[in-house]
Amino acid sequence: MKKLKFNKNVFFDVMSFFGFIYCIFFSVVIYTHLDVNGALVSPIAGNNTNFASFNKTIDDFFLNFFRFNNSSNDKAVSEEINYFQVDEHTFTTEDQQIKMLGDGLITYKVLEQNHTYSIIVQYGAVTATYFQVTNPSVDIEDHLLAGEKIGDYDESFQVYFQKDQKYITYFEAITEI
Repeated sequence: MKKLKFNKNVFFDVMSFFGFIYCIFFSVVIYTHLDVNGALVSPIAGNNTNFASFNKTIDDFFLNFFRFNNSSNDKAVSEEINYFQVDEHTFTTEDQQIKMLGDGLITYKVLEQNHTYSIIVQYGAVTATYFQVTNPSVDIEDHLLAGEKIGDYDESFQVYFQKDQKYITYFEAITEI
């Protein structure tokens, strides 16, 4: 019976292959986190590339993978986004930041004469038009997740919600988003 001989070259080749795959995978993960909207990939692919859902999946995997002391009493903490209604379409928030009510796409952004911005966000079937936004943190075609910052406001901001080309209230919009 022959004794198996350890071949260092084969071991080195296998480890090099896995190291190469590891480097490629984490290079893609780093790129998708740095360029969520896929500015470099979109012209090549010829479409609107967005990595938000991919990043969320990867983040959730690694957060669950490296979680220690898992207790059955742990509950997910969700940040609830509230707009406080001042008037029919006028709102404020706790911290003078306008945040996304749900996952959505920025479809329009323009600077108005009063030096504030108007921004349109598409939340699935609901369209929200924000007025009196200062210091916007978004650009057209940005895909944002719930809770991400749209911009700031001075005293208050206005929002008009539409569904099927009909205006709806804030409370109706919340149930649809």
